[in-house]
Amino acid sequence: MNSVQAPHLHPLINPTDLATIRSSVTLLDVRSPGEFESSHIPGSYNVPLDLLPEDGPDLESEIAGPVVLVCRSGMRARQAEQALAATGFPRLHVLEGGLSAWESASLPVNRGQARWDMERQGLLLQRDL
Repeated sequence: MNSVQAPHLHPLINPTDLATIRSSVTLLDVRSPGEFESSHIPGSYNVPLDLLPEDGPDLESEIAGPVVLVCRSGMRARQAEQALAATGFPRLHVLEGGLSAWESASLPVNRGQARWDMERQGLLLQRDL
């Protein structure tokens, strides 16, 4: 059986590979707290993208091992990867396709109260202006 070893992860990791090594990585979900509350990968931690500049240095000292960044589609996770890499944060990876791809692969998700993601909120505000 081929298994993905955490030290040899590709920068983009697909949901199936992540599911096999989930316990050996730290999952950071960079979506808003409301989005995280509505659904997230079990065991992930919420550190919103806009808080990374102030929380990034503290995170590096608290996390040992590889980090997989998660958002809805992968876009914000890539932004988070760039922001953290600029501070020297090592072993960063992005969940390819984000939580949407994770859910499409029928992998486990913790669900809470449904909330609109930031993109949908912005579209609603634009429509009302």
